[in-house]
Amino acid sequence: MKKRNAHARFMRVNDRFAVFEAAERLRAASKYIEAEKLYNGAARLGGGDEAFKLDCLLSLGDTNRMTGDFIKAIKNYDVAAGLAGRLKDMAGRTDALTGLGLSLRAAGEIKTAIRILKGCAKEYKRFKDRPGMAFAAWSLAGAYRIQGDLPKAIVEFKRAKKMFGVLKDKSGAGYCLTGLGGAGRVAERYGDSLKYYTQANKVFRGLNDKFGVAYSYCGIANAMRMQGDFIGALQFFKKAKDNYKKIGDRVSYA
Repeated sequence: MKKRNAHARFMRVNDRFAVFEAAERLRAASKYIEAEKLYNGAARLGGGDEAFKLDCLLSLGDTNRMTGDFIKAIKNYDVAAGLAGRLKDMAGRTDALTGLGLSLRAAGEIKTAIRILKGCAKEYKRFKDRPGMAFAAWSLAGAYRIQGDLPKAIVEFKRAKKMFGVLKDKSGAGYCLTGLGGAGRVAERYGDSLKYYTQANKVFRGLNDKFGVAYSYCGIANAMRMQGDFIGALQFFKKAKDNYKKIGDRVSYA
């Protein structure tokens, strides 16, 4: 009996990691709805392992954010930040707060988002976490753009792109290009906007990043629309819509 119970516990431990890894693969493939279900299943299998639960909460927050479910994302990141604090995992806490800042940014809480993201940028610098520093710079740039401070947003996007370039992170550099495309459009630099979104689209197609492809298609369409090319814009809006629908991003699809 004891031997069978030990075997059952062994299988349970291995199952949770297998489920989590399967969820990670689905998220990497932009299959966010399926990934969310598996992350929740992995968390249930984790039982009282709080470090494992933290990993699940962070990944759930990221998945919720990518599908535009910012209420769920805020909740998961907030719980993750509290759990990381109790575990004295300061790196995990900073990751959770960065996700929280991004979700608040998307929900329109710009001042709070900027305050949180500035704090996270300082923490990543203190940890000498270069990928974290680049991500924080990109996050802040997006917040400045939404706030309307376009010069600061463009400077931060370019700084983040340079940092991602040093790290040889093509995905990060691609998202900086979309940020520059968006800032260019708002600044009425429509030629620059189209250039940056087109470059980003090439990067994302090379990486098979379905969300990035959809996002950059939408940016290309908007840049064309602002230049008066409505037929071209409609073609790219359709491409964006079809891709957003496939990956389950309800907010962007709408």
